[in-house]
Amino acid sequence: MALAGKLASLEEFSMQREKLMAERRCLEEQLQKQKEEHQAQIYNLEKKAVLDNDRLKKDMLQHVAAVAAEFQQVSDQKMPETTKRAMQENLSDKTKELLKENNDLRAREKQLKIENAITELLLHEITKKNVANQKVAHQLTEKSKQMQSDVEKCAKLKVEQQELLDSHSAICTELDALRLDS
Repeated sequence: MALAGKLASLEEFSMQREKLMAERRCLEEQLQKQKEEHQAQIYNLEKKAVLDNDRLKKDMLQHVAAVAAEFQQVSDQKMPETTKRAMQENLSDKTKELLKENNDLRAREKQLKIENAITELLLHEITKKNVANQKVAHQLTEKSKQMQSDVEKCAKLKVEQQELLDSHSAICTELDALRLDS
């Protein structure tokens, strides 16, 4: 009866161990998947920020170059005074446009910084979750090792029990033989 009880508890222990190992594998796969998704998100956000900054710089340089070329062309032609005045007014309008565009670019840069800060916060949260998942996976691994050790101990006890049973059986046989001889 005791052996049957031990065998049943050993089987239950083995089933629990398999269940924990399956949970551990699932958590490790989930952790790896989250890690890959987060890396992809970070890469895409960084790529978008670089592309936006490059585009804004190019647009600004093109605008400045166009205004400078226009100004150079007008001054080279040495127009009459009234034409020069008209051109200065036009340049003043262009300056206003450039100032407005500069303000728009600064606002866009500010928005990008906010988005970057939010992304960093999200990355921090995701990293904390990953660390927690790794901790759980480590705990499950340790528990699995402990259970494996327990299984090995049970197996040794089973072997010892079998040896005792064999020894008991041999002694009983010897005792019966001695009784028959008497």
